Amino acid sequence: MPMSLEEYQIAQMYMVMKMQQQSTSSTEGVEVLENRPLEDDVFGKCQYTSKVYRLQSKAPTWLTTFAPADALIMQEEAWNAYPRCKTVIKCPYFTKFSLTVETIHRADNGQSENVHGLTKEQLAVRQVEYIDIASAETDYWSYAIGSNSMDFSNFKSVRTGRGPLLDGWQDRCKPVMTAYKLVTVDAPYWGFGYRLEQALLAGERALFLESHRNCFGWIDDWFGMTMQQIRELELQSDFSLNKYMKSKKAVFPDFYKAYSHLRMKNWVVRPGSQYGVDFVAYRHHPSLVHSEYAVLVLSEEDADVNGRLGVWSDFHCTIRLCGSVAKTLLVLSINKNGHGAISPSCLEDTPLKSTQSLDGVRNKVVRIRQPLKKNQETQPRFPRGIMFLWVGQVD
Repeated sequence: MPMSLEEYQIAQMYMVMKMQQQSTSSTEGVEVLENRPLEDDVFGKCQYTSKVYRLQSKAPTWLTTFAPADALIMQEEAWNAYPRCKTVIKCPYFTKFSLTVETIHRADNGQSENVHGLTKEQLAVRQVEYIDIASAETDYWSYAIGSNSMDFSNFKSVRTGRGPLLDGWQDRCKPVMTAYKLVTVDAPYWGFGYRLEQALLAGERALFLESHRNCFGWIDDWFGMTMQQIRELELQSDFSLNKYMKSKKAVFPDFYKAYSHLRMKNWVVRPGSQYGVDFVAYRHHPSLVHSEYAVLVLSEEDADVNGRLGVWSDFHCTIRLCGSVAKTLLVLSINKNGHGAISPSCLEDTPLKSTQSLDGVRNKVVRIRQPLKKNQETQPRFPRGIMFLWVGQVD
């Protein structure tokens, strides 16, 4: 990359934010579940992110012949301790699949050997591939991910004077840096595992090329920005999106918090309107199992906004419906602590009131399933089969 390590950190953050905006639609794109500072045992101080990638339309034809269209819904966890980063990608449908990307950034022209400190055995099976941002690909994955049509052999940055990138530019350009990425993929499936591995490796290569071409192609947009300005841009994007979503659905922040909370607990979440609830939660991919929970989202401050469970008969009707389809009703109660939900990022920092564990959901949970014991004093109780979950409050 024709930039310094410090410049690349800004360029990468700008690129990720802009590409997410461009690729997100009503049905596909990137969902950011978590984005927060973290003190990690391995990486030390880092930025942790958790995302969901919906790539249904980009699935190869051969994959859709035996897997559902949403098989390319990916879950990503990333630890950014720049200049060292690690990303782990998993797929709810292919439960044994995993793809790990370990990245080390160095201020050189790509000639460093074994920057990841691999053993002799690992080096023997390692395949090295150089990706030149001045090149352009025309394969399937480049088309599916999107292609920056900019010709860097004729490109020159107005603000920095860098470019054009001609043959051998890596040896002549200053500053220059390289992202060394160690990609490990494992898809232990008989019959198609190797083909799946190769397809995803090709997809990752196309994504690396496209994203880094954008880093340089957008240099006049981000050059000179500080980390604080980048964070402010992310907040502006967050506020704009939230304002639009709230204009469509007033309780969107509450629903976002409930959805992201379940996703962070590794539940697969789908709309629940056909069962008269807000969401349904699956332990694994919906094509493999039935949903276990029917989820209702309530706001403690705005009890009338949702218009749900307002009277006792609402409980009975909902419980009866959930029982008929073998689901447990899960009620998520959102407490904004009187501050309101300015944006979804405001809700991301919501603390949880307790960490009591129950069936994979870690929170304060009350489940009522046992009938009254004989001679036990009769008192008002919640119907059987209902679970209450207090998600927390916003400080």
